[in-house]
Amino acid sequence: MKDLGKKIKKDAGHLKDKIEGGVQENVGKATGNQEMELKGKVKTKVTKAKEKVSDMKEDVLEKVNDKIDEKDRKSKKK
Repeated sequence: MKDLGKKIKKDAGHLKDKIEGGVQENVGKATGNQEMELKGKVKTKVTKAKEKVSDMKEDVLEKVNDKIDEKDRKSKKK
């Protein structure tokens, strides 16, 4: 259950960063501030990359855990 709380907190942080990046990008566009627009785009892209890495990490951990469980079940049958 503790891991679920961490995941929710991490997901909320990613959502916050994506929203901030989008707002920053749009404000930059509206005001003609190219630097702000670029910073917003970068923040959004970096956040999306972090989400993908986090998802891959979770997938790997789940697969490793499943393999360990499978091995444990097989050894108990012997």
